[in-house]
Amino acid sequence: MELTVYANWLNTVFGSFDYSALEAMHSLQLSAGGLLTPLTKFISFLGKDGIVLFILGIVLMFFKKTRKIGLCIFGAIGAGAIFSNILFKDMIARPRPFETYQEIYNWWLPLGIGEWSDFSFPSGHATASMAFASAFCLSSKKKWRWAVLLFPVIMGFARVYLLMHYPTDVLGGFLFGLLGALIAWAITLLIYRIIDDHDNIGLFRFVRDWDVIKGMPKEQKKNIYKAPKA
Repeated sequence: MELTVYANWLNTVFGSFDYSALEAMHSLQLSAGGLLTPLTKFISFLGKDGIVLFILGIVLMFFKKTRKIGLCIFGAIGAGAIFSNILFKDMIARPRPFETYQEIYNWWLPLGIGEWSDFSFPSGHATASMAFASAFCLSSKKKWRWAVLLFPVIMGFARVYLLMHYPTDVLGGFLFGLLGALIAWAITLLIYRIIDDHDNIGLFRFVRDWDVIKGMPKEQKKNIYKAPKA
């Protein structure tokens, strides 16, 4: 298989590190007797195409208290997907580990992963999980928000454990996920600034204050199409 310049560079510069990490994961699989495989498959499912996390972002937007978080997550995963799946995967075109090394293929085959349809770098799962976690940390005020960063770490471990990605694929995904979250956070702040600066427009107040359970505050609901009194 002829490699692109980018894929060849990754395999040359990081090949020894990547292979050693995958070899260590295979040893862990043998030591654990396959007990971790179902768990890592489930974790991997949560990050597939970012769909579950994308939907979670949409759900959070239905509630006033979590709307900013949901909007940021929604935008972060979308931006991360553009970087990862649209711009760089096909351009770099790095084959999966088991497509490059026969030995890794022999380790990967018993895991029963099934079909795959895209390239290895960057990891879309790592991108989506880091975009989600970073967006949450940026937009939430919860003291425990930084604990959410464990999620992409676990996701990255799962993808390498399943031999679907090199560790450098995961690290690349983390970078693009963080970049997507920063862009989404900047856009979210801009949207809220515009809404707050135009509080006299009822539609903007509705977008900011409506809650799927509580609806609109009564005093705002009465005057939704009226400018507030000076």
